[in-house]
Amino acid sequence: MALQAGRRSLKETIVLNTPAAPREWTFPLTLDGLTPELGPNGAVLLKDAVRSGRKYWTR
Repeated sequence: MALQAGRRSLKETIVLNTPAAPREWTFPLTLDGLTPELGPNGAVLLKDAVRSGRKYWTR
């Protein structure tokens, strides 16, 4: 895994060493008070009880 720090972010890149490496992963999340939702641009939004976007991941 390669990490790159930004001003207000952290970019994680999974580096595959062989074409036979898995192509899908499951990342279990413990979301206290947040609900994941797929945004129109493919980003994953984490919304709170008032449904405002708090955090997101892009593809």
